[in-house]
Amino acid sequence: MSVGDRVKMIRKANQLNQKSFSETIGVSQGTLSDIESGKCYPSFDTLMSIKGSFSCDLNWLVSGEILEAKDTLFTSSNLDDLEMELLQSYRSLPVLEQQELIEITKIKMALKRPKY
Repeated sequence: MSVGDRVKMIRKANQLNQKSFSETIGVSQGTLSDIESGKCYPSFDTLMSIKGSFSCDLNWLVSGEILEAKDTLFTSSNLDDLEMELLQSYRSLPVLEQQELIEITKIKMALKRPKY
């Protein structure tokens, strides 16, 4: 799978057409089409824009390799196995589903707060 394939995968996972996606990441629709078809490689700025806009792993976007969460920054923290599982599950979701999960969590937290 190429970088262009992964860019297309991110776009489709977020249910965006090329026009909307290209506007979000700051390139023309033609450039996005060329990236997705493998005619050109995205610039560093474009890769960073995709990473920032869609919370994807830059290493995966560029190389297709996924670093295990236990091999990253979280190794030194105090995350237990359940927290690691939750984090890995969250990261595997498309951005829109991540946002939905955060909203659900906020609602659950609000319902658990004691009323004074």
